[in-house]
Amino acid sequence: MIKHILFTSFSTLFLIFTSSSVFANEMISTNAVKASTVISMIQAQGYRDVFDFDYANGDFFVKAIDKDNEIVRITVNARTNEILRVKDTECHMRKMTHPVSMLDAVRKAEWAGVRKIYDVDIENGAYEILGFNVNDQRVEYLVDFNTGVMKRSH
Repeated sequence: MIKHILFTSFSTLFLIFTSSSVFANEMISTNAVKASTVISMIQAQGYRDVFDFDYANGDFFVKAIDKDNEIVRITVNARTNEILRVKDTECHMRKMTHPVSMLDAVRKAEWAGVRKIYDVDIENGAYEILGFNVNDQRVEYLVDFNTGVMKRSH
């Protein structure tokens, strides 16, 4: 009886942990372009000061400043790197630039081995970069947007 309970408990825990990692790996396609490629393309189209980057359902969602100095939300196909939509936002976040751009921070994280970046936010003076390492384990890094110093978050 005790063996059966222990076996069931360990089996349940195993399923919980493996299913969450499978779900996380399905969050971003292996065919998705790199985050730095998406941000570079957006900047080449005339958008600047990218300050938010997310992935969902096969698309990247990026917030940036357009040529009219307005905040826009740009939807990009994660596989083809094609802009699908540009939409004005009701975002009232203060527009500001930082000495270290989001593109520089993302490139630094990619150089350090972060793959499949699916979220970049500004949190407490740093870019919070979420992705997977080469072993498909979730990783989180913080890159100070004033100094460019990168550290692994817990």
